[in-house]
Amino acid sequence: MNFSLIKLHMPKLKLSKVFLASAALAVTAVPVILAESATVASAATSAAATFCNTSGTANNNTAPLAGGQYVLSVDEWDSTAAICVSTDGGADFKVASSAIAQPGYTPGVYPDIIAGRHPFGGSPASENPDGLPLAVSAINSGVVTSWSTTENSTDGTYDVAYDNWFDPSSAPTLPTGEEMMIWLNHNGAQPAGSVVATATLDGIPFNIWASQMTNSSGGHWEDVSFVMANTTSSVTNLQLAPLVQESIKLGYMQSSWYLDAIEAGFEIWQNGTGLATNSFSFSTNGAGAPTTTTAAPTTTTQAVTTTTAPTTTTTAPTTTTAAPVTTTAAPTTTTAAPVTTSSCGVTMTIGSQWAGGFTATVTVTAGSSPLSSWNVGFNLPAGAAITNAWNAQTSTSGSSVTATNESYNGSVSAGQSASFGFQGTDTGTVSPVTSFTLNGQPCGTTSTTTPPTTTTAAPTTTTAAPVTTTAAPTTTTAAPVTTTAAPATNGTCSATMTITNQWAGGFTATVTVTAGSSPLSSWNTGFNLPAGAAITNAWNAQTSTSGSSVTAANESYNGSVSAGQSASFGFQGTDTGTVSPVSVSCS
Repeated sequence: MNFSLIKLHMPKLKLSKVFLASAALAVTAVPVILAESATVASAATSAAATFCNTSGTANNNTAPLAGGQYVLSVDEWDSTAAICVSTDGGADFKVASSAIAQPGYTPGVYPDIIAGRHPFGGSPASENPDGLPLAVSAINSGVVTSWSTTENSTDGTYDVAYDNWFDPSSAPTLPTGEEMMIWLNHNGAQPAGSVVATATLDGIPFNIWASQMTNSSGGHWEDVSFVMANTTSSVTNLQLAPLVQESIKLGYMQSSWYLDAIEAGFEIWQNGTGLATNSFSFSTNGAGAPTTTTAAPTTTTQAVTTTTAPTTTTTAPTTTTAAPVTTTAAPTTTTAAPVTTSSCGVTMTIGSQWAGGFTATVTVTAGSSPLSSWNVGFNLPAGAAITNAWNAQTSTSGSSVTATNESYNGSVSAGQSASFGFQGTDTGTVSPVTSFTLNGQPCGTTSTTTPPTTTTAAPTTTTAAPVTTTAAPTTTTAAPVTTTAAPATNGTCSATMTITNQWAGGFTATVTVTAGSSPLSSWNTGFNLPAGAAITNAWNAQTSTSGSSVTAANESYNGSVSAGQSASFGFQGTDTGTVSPVSVSCS
């Protein structure tokens, strides 16, 4: 697919992303350009246009939409059948007619709307003026998209899916990061790979599929499909941030990457006549301030980690309570100053929940006057506690939480927003908090004066808070057992490790298992951790450790791997320095 305001030749190979429910993956053909049959819309006017392929060649025609804010692409890459796509020049299009009849594993065409820079071939500029490319670390609750479609089961075999491209580079020429698909609906098709996790994000339940793809230079990218469990024909203000954070937790994306392009369209195997995008929009709402993660949130979908050593011993705490002090305050006469609070808004969204834990995002919106700094107070639900937070400094006292801006996000213009997030534990289902204070005052507009009051305080007995001192934990680790698993033989399988994220004292890693010339019904890997490193939890595999030696076997849902295809698992660990990938054996 190629996205500029004029037609561009695409010399790069594109791999398939999805396949028929009864089929497997295959490599697609090289796309060729075909001239459009009707007037090409100009960037200035975005006039109505119709693109048709009637000469038996593939085509990748493009036209500007909505005054050049977006681009329409007729991306027929694995078919030469006749198809016509029309638009009135707004952020919309319709498959006017289609003879697509793709018998293979990959779709024949993907007519879609694009904002941003796509990583396949050509040299397109960033068409969307609203902040693309955008650093992953800056993606917050203000980065949203809306999309309305029309389709029905008689339209053939297709999916209704976003195709969002994330990459370590802000101007890639080939994909090397993550292709995030978001499936709203589908008829007779399924994503590539297999289900690796389930999650409820932005209030929407998803089944998450994953597979590794190979680009034309032999490099790889991760194809991750978030498939809505409850299909729909439209979304309004769908937030990308929860899906991005889930991808980071699963080890498919890094916070140092960029969102380069967002697409919305239909992958079509059969027919597709009548499929239509009624409207589309994408906005970053001014996102772009750097995001610093205070502590890496960790969500484990299938987390079963068995640790043999180490043993941790903590000296018993010593508690000292100061003697009580009794005082009687002198009579005090006070007249409260008027309290005036400007209009403002603080809202909380629960991002995802699992047994015993959850993540949440809090959005602070300035009222009619700007904020130079902000301080948000709220009470957690019963049984809930914060384990770590990002984009804010937090402190807790019982259920009471105070969150203060970081140095980079305290300044908020009138009517604009900043946000922070946190991860917590719970004993049940957590609902969003609805009562907040902002800079010590409730949100809203009030002006009240308390009448003069003369008060003699009752005698007060104060007992100093107990001081508890706990000696630093002493960790004793059994002598490491160094074993090297025998290398894979007869082409059974191979495995590689990638360090996906590091911070002071911790890291995350992904291990990818690839089948050889024959499929796998199960797999088992082995590796030795670097000195000073230890696994704290893992997902998508059953792990056990003995000293520095680790073994990891498939879960019940990801042991079956087709010949030449891959499965992956990840883990989080602690370290005493920089961790490098190690060799992994596979059997």
